[in-house]
Amino acid sequence: MRGDLLLYQSHRPLLLFLAAYAQLLVGSSVAGAATPSQREEIQQRPNIPQLPPPASCIAQCSSLPSSQEVMTHLDQLRQRHGEHIATESIGRTAEGRDVILVRLYPGNPSIRYPIVLGIFGQHGDEHDSTVLGLDLLDRLADGPPLDFEVDLIPQMNPDGADADLSGTVPPLTCRKNRRPESRAVGVDLNRNWGYGWGAGPPPSSINYPGSGPFSEAETRAVRDWLQTQSNVRLVMDVHSGQSTFDQGTVGFPFAGKEDGGLASVDRPRLAAIADNLARTLSDPADPRPALSAMQSHEVRAHVERAIRAHFPVIWPIVAWTSLPPSTIAPGSSIDWVYGTLCIPAFGLELSRPPSQAELPTYSAIVERRRQGLAMRLENWFRTRGCQLL
Repeated sequence: MRGDLLLYQSHRPLLLFLAAYAQLLVGSSVAGAATPSQREEIQQRPNIPQLPPPASCIAQCSSLPSSQEVMTHLDQLRQRHGEHIATESIGRTAEGRDVILVRLYPGNPSIRYPIVLGIFGQHGDEHDSTVLGLDLLDRLADGPPLDFEVDLIPQMNPDGADADLSGTVPPLTCRKNRRPESRAVGVDLNRNWGYGWGAGPPPSSINYPGSGPFSEAETRAVRDWLQTQSNVRLVMDVHSGQSTFDQGTVGFPFAGKEDGGLASVDRPRLAAIADNLARTLSDPADPRPALSAMQSHEVRAHVERAIRAHFPVIWPIVAWTSLPPSTIAPGSSIDWVYGTLCIPAFGLELSRPPSQAELPTYSAIVERRRQGLAMRLENWFRTRGCQLL
């Protein structure tokens, strides 16, 4: 396993190039271009109503917000909306930064409302996740009040985000937090939750799950807060990445089990919510296939099917060079929330088009997409969210 992983990492760029070049030689469809069947599917997507942006929407944070910029943005929002916005630190990171939770109240803060919790920026190099959380908060605060409380953690991993922007590490590589280990720095926070946690890969891996479940201050902070709340009705953990093959996925538990491990009576309910989220968040103007809803353990098979559709001749080579040895994710947030607290939980993986690993290029892509994504997610909160709660 270790040798295979090293070979995969060292040869992956060359093999990807060879795979793409060979695909062009055989005249098959090029990754990123919609096939006729995909174009037909795009045209048949439901016409989901889109809300206009609020006239006073702030949306002033940059597309690469540091932890300090997040704090400044929240201060401005709190000054703007007074008693309807509250912020609190629910914990501190290894480097002493606050893990901030924002509460958006629909009315009197003393009244107990149903709560939807959104977790953003759990991985330090996914800055567009944090941007989406802040833009969503702006839009919800500036629009008509909801019938439920929205609590957001805009940047769960501020240490990782600041390190990723500091220039001391290669850009867009600081996925983990920054707590020093004996042989490396950092833990993948979305492998550190207590339900189904496994020892997994070594500290040098980007998916290192830590020395034990909830070994990290960030995951403990969110866990402890959730355990004090009896009114949380739904949790969404929002991630980002890049993909040629589709716009992303909306996953529901369980991610850490090969067979899914979900009771048959629960699957239709979770699948229906995930499907509605996927439909609402899909961009009709994006030529890539729409977001897909699935149980999280099915993601690998989904990606393999997409690769096979784009590279029908040499898809095994592309799959081997593009996918890690396993995409099963024990210790994920949504597994713990649902498996331990029985709260419906969903992992959103919102994929941007592939680009060079450079901050300016990444920033430009985020800037082009941000308000469309925020508008569609706001639309879900104002329509489907109200129906669920």
